[in-house]
Amino acid sequence: MEPDLDRVYETPKKIEEKLVISTHVMEISSYFNPAYPSTYVELIKKGTGVSLIITKPVFERLRKEYSSALQEYLSRENAKIFVCDCPIRVASSVVTDRFMALSLFYKNGIYHNHAIVSQEENALKWGEDLFLHYMKNSKEITEKEITEKEITEKEITEKD
Repeated sequence: MEPDLDRVYETPKKIEEKLVISTHVMEISSYFNPAYPSTYVELIKKGTGVSLIITKPVFERLRKEYSSALQEYLSRENAKIFVCDCPIRVASSVVTDRFMALSLFYKNGIYHNHAIVSQEENALKWGEDLFLHYMKNSKEITEKEITEKEITEKEITEKD
């Protein structure tokens, strides 16, 4: 599945529509998508359980450029975020109770906004297994850790 030309840099509309009706979402992502903060905050506000596994560079961008959305996300019981310590070999994998979407890099490492989508039970199971594999190599980030890190960085900046 590829996005429409007017949505090339956004989540494909059909995936977005399926996310909204899902009761839980598990995503692994090795790249930053500017739609993530607002999309996932909206999902958790309506009660959807969301767990994200991202790389350290993606997390740092989220923390620096979208700190209020990150704080709001982490303040909810139904939201979890993990930073993976190992290389994530897929561009993105989204698994919900309704579908699984997998985005891969080309052999040369270039990313093109596309996804392989399935609603088959075996695909959902495979996606969950992939999520659990990466979760074993990840550290959960809590709201408290974010707040403490911001205080520490502010103190360091003020001393300089």
